[in-house]
Amino acid sequence: MMLSRWDSTSVVDLQQQIKAVADPVVARYEHYKNATATMLASVVSHFFNEMNQDKVLEVTQRVAKNVDQVPVNEQFLQKKFDTLAQFTQTIQESGLGLILEEDSDFFEFKYSEGLKPDTVEFMNKLAIALNACRICIGIEQIYSTILNNPHIKTEEYEHFRHEVNELTQKYYSGPSSDSDYGIYLRAYYQRALSIQVRLKEQHIKVNAWKEPFAEQMQRALAAICQAINGTGLKLIDATTAYPDKTWLGDGWRPFVIGLLSELVARYYSYAYVIGGALSLNPEYCVVLSTELSQFSLTMQDQMEHLKLAMLKDADIALGDLIRHIQGEAAVHQIILAPEERSGYYSSGNLYLLYPKPNGLAAQNRYSEVQYVCSDHGFQ
Repeated sequence: MMLSRWDSTSVVDLQQQIKAVADPVVARYEHYKNATATMLASVVSHFFNEMNQDKVLEVTQRVAKNVDQVPVNEQFLQKKFDTLAQFTQTIQESGLGLILEEDSDFFEFKYSEGLKPDTVEFMNKLAIALNACRICIGIEQIYSTILNNPHIKTEEYEHFRHEVNELTQKYYSGPSSDSDYGIYLRAYYQRALSIQVRLKEQHIKVNAWKEPFAEQMQRALAAICQAINGTGLKLIDATTAYPDKTWLGDGWRPFVIGLLSELVARYYSYAYVIGGALSLNPEYCVVLSTELSQFSLTMQDQMEHLKLAMLKDADIALGDLIRHIQGEAAVHQIILAPEERSGYYSSGNLYLLYPKPNGLAAQNRYSEVQYVCSDHGFQ
């Protein structure tokens, strides 16, 4: 009979295979986490400075309809936003009059009456910049959600080996001089059997999140590429929609290029001539797609084998402990109760333990998964 992969591949080998595809995804998450901080700092520096104080005050007084309204302080952007919803709420409640329409990923400034043209342009530019920051936060959150999906978490499987090792260490440290050896053996025997029961139950969970994980990965890949392309093109359009008004420029174009560079990890093209053409490099989405596809396929294919290999290691170590306790009981004519429950990996019929991917128990226990991205983007 052909051995299953989890029967012939060690935990270390499987972990190395998984790490090879996980590292690029972790690196993308770190990039977007750092990019978010960089972009927000850039927005604060470009918009919320002494030169623009009058414009900010004009807007906040117009939105609040209160001439005594104080201007918005840039500190509302100088914090860590844990979720996309938190950032969105912060912007909408800032008093700047930026609105996010339903089923839209982009803030808009719809106040114009009574405002100076330069102020309206200032706010439209700010909306563009904050939209880029918002999308960056959304991408960061998608990567975070992917990396925290229950399907790729192995802590509860690793815990069994740690628990068995701890029990074994305590057992071999021996009883105290005045303790009853029979009570000592029975206590450790019962604890070992209890772990053995939980080990068996753990097998049915190895694929409980596999199907939701696959669906989540498909949605994530589509949402990330759509967001990058859509926002990238809006940033490029913004460089021509608001051209420099002086020969030396007002810093708008370099500012936008800086945002774009962070959003696409410098995968863009720029013609270094006056008014040079700016364009996205389509290779970036190809790179992201490759990374996420390899990550998804490997996690779907290998994660179940890693979890089973971890359980196997724990069960083998537990079986050794149980046999030693049984041997000691036999030598000292001590009756252990209840009767021995044979180890799973020593039964000779390992494949009875392999969980069905779509098992009813798994479906009942794990039926939902939360996604960062909706059908409309990051709502």
